[in-house]
Amino acid sequence: MEAYAVIQTGGKQYMVRKGEIIKIEHLEAEKGNAVEFKNVLAFHDGTTIKIGAPVELEGANYRFNGTVTDMKLGST
Repeated sequence: MEAYAVIQTGGKQYMVRKGEIIKIEHLEAEKGNAVEFKNVLAFHDGTTIKIGAPVELEGANYRFNGTVTDMKLGST
């Protein structure tokens, strides 16, 4: 199974995979800005799953980075 994580940001949870583009609501960042998601609820490395409460899992290995590629205002 492919590695994935479940992160929480903006009051919502998102399942993410490396290289994936996702749509996130209520992210306070500008287009082109780097963002770090520290609130990782679960991480599956392809073999083992680690689960936390809505708090950080211990260790820097459970932080995910992204870049804001587009900004949209209003409903879609």
